[in-house]
Amino acid sequence: MEVLHRHHVVHRDVTPGNLLLSHRPDGTRTVVVADLGVARSVVDSSAGAMIVGTPSSMAPEQAAGGAVDARADVYALCVVAYALLAGAPPFPVRTVADLTGRPAGLAPPPLAERLGAPATLDGLFRSGLATDPHRRPPSAALLADAFDQLAADLARVPGRSGEPRGAVAQPGPHPRPPVVPAATPAPSAPTRVGRSSVFYIGMTVLAILLFAAFLGVVIALSL
Repeated sequence: MEVLHRHHVVHRDVTPGNLLLSHRPDGTRTVVVADLGVARSVVDSSAGAMIVGTPSSMAPEQAAGGAVDARADVYALCVVAYALLAGAPPFPVRTVADLTGRPAGLAPPPLAERLGAPATLDGLFRSGLATDPHRRPPSAALLADAFDQLAADLARVPGRSGEPRGAVAQPGPHPRPPVVPAATPAPSAPTRVGRSSVFYIGMTVLAILLFAAFLGVVIALSL
């Protein structure tokens, strides 16, 4: 996305369906940005009033038929990121009318506490999904930097046991365990992944998506 923005091109339709998983011959995978059919030069973005894109991830100014720039793609990237972490989009938008009728001050439902993530996550989504484009990060690169910082902050959060991640238990005396009669073991409960782990995994996947999309666009532009 940042490559497109540096070339003054706005994608205008960033959705989960337009981020494609590609299998390389060496067995690795990469994510590429697809469907540049509605991409448009920022210089020409104010020409005409035709509305194109997917309403669920469309920026409000785009839905209103106004001029758009990189911040419209930042909005869409935040919609995708929010859905990746929450399992649902931030707003129940199905049509352009749903989007244009959204109250200006409506913020997405908070996620930080639910995921065990830093509180700055909610602030990032409030700015990235703001109806006013001037409140959003101005570029995809700055948005990626903000998510990287969140992932770094989360890595420093102590584990659920109260000890920092990577802490090594100190050796102590090892008393001989008492002999007890054998018993039929109870079925083991399924392992539950902590909310912090879910968020950390989601942030890692998002960082990979953004970086892989960057490489995919570089390759596409070089062809």
